[in-house]
Amino acid sequence: MKHVLIMDVGKDLGGAETYIMQLINGLPLEDYQCFLCIRAQSAFAEYLEKQCINTDKFYFDFSCPATSLKQLRQFVEEKNIDLIHCNGINSMIVFRSAQFTAPISAIATIHGDAVQDRMGRPVIERMLFAKAEIFLNQYFKKYIAVSADLKTRLVNRGVPEKKVIVIHNGVDLNQYPPKEERCHFAERTVHILSIGRLEKVKNYELLLSAVESCIRKANLRIHCDIYGTGSQLQALQKIIAARELNKTVTLKGYVVSSAIDYSAYDIYVQPSHYESFGLAVVEAMLNRVLCLTSSVGGMREINAVNSKCCFADNDMDALTDLIIWVSNLSDSYLNKLEQNAEKYVRTNFNHIRMLKETMAVYEQCCRQEVVR
Repeated sequence: MKHVLIMDVGKDLGGAETYIMQLINGLPLEDYQCFLCIRAQSAFAEYLEKQCINTDKFYFDFSCPATSLKQLRQFVEEKNIDLIHCNGINSMIVFRSAQFTAPISAIATIHGDAVQDRMGRPVIERMLFAKAEIFLNQYFKKYIAVSADLKTRLVNRGVPEKKVIVIHNGVDLNQYPPKEERCHFAERTVHILSIGRLEKVKNYELLLSAVESCIRKANLRIHCDIYGTGSQLQALQKIIAARELNKTVTLKGYVVSSAIDYSAYDIYVQPSHYESFGLAVVEAMLNRVLCLTSSVGGMREINAVNSKCCFADNDMDALTDLIIWVSNLSDSYLNKLEQNAEKYVRTNFNHIRMLKETMAVYEQCCRQEVVR
């Protein structure tokens, strides 16, 4: 049995952490023992504790990094780690900073664009993270990109193409039993759902503008729920109040997706400036909610099955017209669109496929001679 240390020392709880949970659940079935290195007192650490995940963990404390790096080296040695799997640029930096005395194979999954995901941050910070991602590739056997678009971005910035492999995120289909056809627009209202971090890159101001435009242009009755937390919370609250959308739009805070009643919604909207993949879109499709997405990043690959439901980045008029168009569709046609999308994501973005492709990378890297 091989020992794998999965590292994720980021602050947030999102798609990367869902990805890691799939690995934690699937690795033991493939004759791998899994260990975790996570940030102390992080949202992910809290989530794992609440879920009673018993995987052996090392908590990296950024308040005393030198001590944590020393303890991490000891942890890796004591657990006889064969492979380290980093997730995100912060984990990659910690891995390199540890300077393990014994050679050890390592791979990294790139979950997002180092520049786009830090939209709104100082330009120099965004550039430094992008440069670090390129510099650090020499210390990893493989980079796993979660979409073809993300691979293209990495290669264009200087990562050797042969080093980057595309493995789309996968969802555990056992958690999404097939759904029946349904009626839409209860109480003659268009119910809109969106899920994501409240950050500039998610572009929720566009969704608010489109909702306002639909009401003004087509006199639609709309109820829109946005789930998530982030630095843009107060800014969005001010916009909602200023545009008198308090009775139309509700900021629901963070809720795990499994606790959301998708059947209460007619449309899912993802208005992001960029998404490296778009796991929330996949989950909405599996719940048979029609998805309207900006035509950016990995969402182009996910929503290829319903390309007419894509709109150009930051195009408020196009999103407005799409919402109005959907509101006039028959139930039979809407159910057909939703069924096609569900079938497509079940085939292409399932956890079994993701695990199989990831295990192939593990085996390849464990066989290769480690070079330092």
